[in-house]
Amino acid sequence: MRQHRDRGALSLEYVLTAPLILAVFGLIFAFGLIAETNGVLDAGTRDAAPAASRSKD
Repeated sequence: MRQHRDRGALSLEYVLTAPLILAVFGLIFAFGLIAETNGVLDAGTRDAAPAASRSKD
């Protein structure tokens, strides 16, 4: 009878921790996308600034 209760407790641990772990992985992925986008925007700005300053209106 004790093994059955232990298995229920293990299932409860999975139910409680799985969403937290998935949320952490999701946040890591989201912050990675934000960092990549920030780098792309910085590079674009850095490349466009000299071209804009040389152009004649």
